[in-house]
Amino acid sequence: KSMKRLQGFQRVTSKFTGAAVDDLDRAVLKQVALQPLDIKTETWKESRRLRLMGNLPAGADKVYIVVQCKDDGSGTFTVCCDNAMATNSILDTLKKALKP
Repeated sequence: KSMKRLQGFQRVTSKFTGAAVDDLDRAVLKQVALQPLDIKTETWKESRRLRLMGNLPAGADKVYIVVQCKDDGSGTFTVCCDNAMATNSILDTLKKALKP
C-alpha cells in the first residue's frame, strides 16, 4: 500500500534467489545505513517483508527500500529514491549482500 503512494521517485525492482531467509534482515541492514520501519523483528519474521528508509549520505535525498522474501529464499527488492544512480548502486549492493 505505502509503495503506491510514493510518487516522483525512481523506483527499481529486482528479483533474487537463494537468500538465507533467517539472516536476510541482518544481511541487508549490514550493507545499508537505513532504519527499519518495522520496530519489532518479529514483524519481519511473520510477514517476510522488510521496510527501510533513510537519507543518502551525500545529501538529503530520501531512500525507501522494501525487501519481500518467500520461505524458499526467493524474493524482490524495491528501491525508491530521487537519485537514479544511487538507486542502482543500492540495488547492486543488496544483491551482492544476499549472494549465497
